[in-house]
Amino acid sequence: MVDAKLHIKLAILDYSIICLFFSFNVFTDIFSGSVDTIRAVVLIKNFENSFDNNHQKLGPALCGAMWVQALIGFFRPSKGNIRSTWYFLHWFFGTSPSLVGIINIYTGLKAYHDKTSSTAIWAIGRCSQLWDNNID
Repeated sequence: MVDAKLHIKLAILDYSIICLFFSFNVFTDIFSGSVDTIRAVVLIKNFENSFDNNHQKLGPALCGAMWVQALIGFFRPSKGNIRSTWYFLHWFFGTSPSLVGIINIYTGLKAYHDKTSSTAIWAIGRCSQLWDNNID
């Protein structure tokens, strides 16, 4: 009897942790989506985007992928065969912007270097990356 009560308590604890994690995930998604949308609006209004380098092309693509991931999240199907396809698409559009965003940082640093011929920001970026890799 004691063992059954322990399993019930652990199941309730697991469920509350899952609910907490899901709530945190929803909050961070809404917050990052809002910040990214505000960033995109400010950039469109205040800067001239000629889209002549890869950094300027990847930025709107990242914002679009973020919105596609959010829209896919709203149309989650009930359990069945199509759910695995939905899960893959939701995961792909949620994970790939992270990798492409890291690439976009370096294309932005290269575009800044090409535009200004300044090596200081490039050196700082490379040193911070090397320092970050040596922390582990």
